[in-house]
Amino acid sequence: LIKKIKVGWHSDFLKNGVKLVDLPGIGIGRDSYRKVAENYVSSQARAIVMVVDRGGPTAVSIDLLHTSGYWNRLIASAYDPGVDPATMLLAVTRVDDVANQMHANEAYYNDNANDDNDTRLSEIFLQLCAELKVRMRQQVTDQLSANYDNYDDEQQAADETLQEARNKAKENVLNSLQIHPVSAPQMRELILKERGRKVRNVFLQDPTETGIPG
Repeated sequence: LIKKIKVGWHSDFLKNGVKLVDLPGIGIGRDSYRKVAENYVSSQARAIVMVVDRGGPTAVSIDLLHTSGYWNRLIASAYDPGVDPATMLLAVTRVDDVANQMHANEAYYNDNANDDNDTRLSEIFLQLCAELKVRMRQQVTDQLSANYDNYDDEQQAADETLQEARNKAKENVLNSLQIHPVSAPQMRELILKERGRKVRNVFLQDPTETGIPG
């Protein structure tokens, strides 16, 4: 039905020409969807934002880096990433849901815990964010190794230069990888609070703690 929709937003962040493209997905069944995503990722994107939940990137999502053409770009610019920059970012969602559940469990199993203690909930959330950053980086490392390091001896010997470029590309991905656990609901509530609106379930005190500004 629809091939393209253009959406504008009056935002200072976009005034200098930043373009945000919501890709329809590589695995969608329609050809037009796949072509839009593959064309943009393989030739135009300067940063790829992969949205994951607390489980992190799966083997399938990491494999999309290859099938979308992104991986070929990284190999082509492996020894000079500045020529064709394409940073990968992980946006980790539903972190507040996990923090709330952890806080509820803590209150249930500890008679002295205060299940209305927003300070404690904030502590759990921020600690969880720190742990997710470490765990997600290791997952990406493991997935890249599983997907791109398994070549037989004959193939590796036949094309050592390409194998070296693959290794360098993987190194570049990990060096520039950004991981951002976020809570959009908390950010929304803090914005409403700043505007003097009545809010509920706000346990973070500063917008930077939500991960969204980062």
